[in-house]
Amino acid sequence: MFRKKEAVVERDREYDFRYVPKRKLSEAERQIILLKVEKVKLQREKTLVILNKASMLFFAFLAVGVIGLVNKIITITQLNVMIIIGVVVMIVGMIPYSNIAKREEKELENTINDLTN
Repeated sequence: MFRKKEAVVERDREYDFRYVPKRKLSEAERQIILLKVEKVKLQREKTLVILNKASMLFFAFLAVGVIGLVNKIITITQLNVMIIIGVVVMIVGMIPYSNIAKREEKELENTINDLTN
């Protein structure tokens, strides 16, 4: 129990900006940090586009399936296949987003560690 509290306090201390060195950053360091931030934003935007398209495709499969079933154009088996394909599309769309988010988190932690040490 006590060790958990120590770990939480240590983790909070990592991100406490009172422990950031008081030295001034050079202009080159500032530009590098700004470029890293822009790169992260660009990667996030790319994966968001993929995720948005995957979710639109999922809901399109769902809507076409339900409308087709109500109007007796497709069978229940075809509806099930469309829903499974839609779920697969959502999973494929979510994988790049989660991978990029993990990578960004690691890069930001490394940058913070570099600046604070």
